[in-house]
Order: sequence, then structure tokens, then C-alpha cells
Amino acid sequence: TTGFTYTQAGTYTITMTATNNVGCSDTEIFTPIRVLELPLAQFDADDLAGCSPFLVNFTNTSTLQGNGVGLNSFLWSFSDNNSQQTTTNVNTGVNHTFLNAGNFLVTLVATDLFGCVSAPATKTISITKPIANFTVDNVICDMEAFTTVNASTGFNPIAYQWIVDGVNNATTAELAYFFDETPSATTDHVTHTIGLIVTDGN
Repeated sequence: TTGFTYTQAGTYTITMTATNNVGCSDTEIFTPIRVLELPLAQFDADDLAGCSPFLVNFTNTSTLQGNGVGLNSFLWSFSDNNSQQTTTNVNTGVNHTFLNAGNFLVTLVATDLFGCVSAPATKTISITKPIANFTVDNVICDMEAFTTVNASTGFNPIAYQWIVDGVNNATTAELAYFFDETPSATTDHVTHTIGLIVTDGN
């Protein structure tokens, strides 16, 4: 038995010649072998970057090539949660919701009717989720100027919206502020609320 690997698609004729020890020979030509071209996996995404949670719709644009045969199945893989999904029609798209922040690989492999498998097609989906975080003294004197310390993180450019007692205030990275209270004989303190909304580049 002799093995041979065909590295190019096409139709090949196999000829076997047997020769005995006195030089007599006979030749046999076998039925031509058809080596199929691999299918071509391709797909499109309606968006490649967004905020978590982020729903992405994928369209299958895979094709057969050259002397390849019809496509039979498609295996989709998503690296964010190591899930897979199989479809059996090139016109069937899939969607996937990315829940975590990070860069995630989406892979599609196409298989034809004879079981020939394509090289993988890939796209990277970038998911971001900013984190709002700041510190400020818990006790502040009346008319005392103070500045927050912003420790927020996220995908640049980052925009900030400070909210003081439910009212939109500064859009700077730090909030510089003071409270002017009316003196009262019935209370020794006033409670205020400071909030921060962070919007990232996505």
C-alpha cells in the first residue's frame, strides 16, 4: 500500500505499472481522482465594538470554491463564553450577546457535503464597560471647598457627568464644589448626594 497527499485541488490520473524480474510489465490506469477545493468560510458582523451587554448579528457569506461541492454545515464559536452554534444553511445568520468586557474572537468553519473543512474565518469583537469610581470626604464643613478624586476606568475617550443632589453639574474629570447651608437651630448637619456617570468611547 502506498499513500500520497494531494496538496492542490484538481483531477488526477493514477497509473500503476508492475514489472517482474525479467522486465515484463503491465500498466493499469485507475479511475481519475477528484481532489476537491476546500470551502471558503466568510462572515460579516453588524458591529465590531460596543458596550456590554452587546448583541451582535452575524451574516454567513461562506462559498464553495473552484471544483468544491455544496456547503453542508457551519460551526460558529465564541471565545467569550466558549460556546458553539451549528447551522446548516448559508442563509441562516446567528446572533450572540457579549456580557463581559474584553476582546473576543468569533470563528466560523464551513464543511461541505463531502466533509471537507474550510480554514477558519475570524473576527474580533471589542466589548467595553466603564467603571465609575470616585472618593470624597464624608464630612465637609459649610462653605468648605472640596474636590473629588476620580478613579474611574474605561475605554477612552471617557466623558463624565457629575450629579449633585439629583441635578446635573460639572462635566469635568473632577468635581470642585462647596455647599452653602442656611443655619438652622434644629439640625447640626445636612446630607447631600454626589453621583458620577461615566460614558466610554463606545
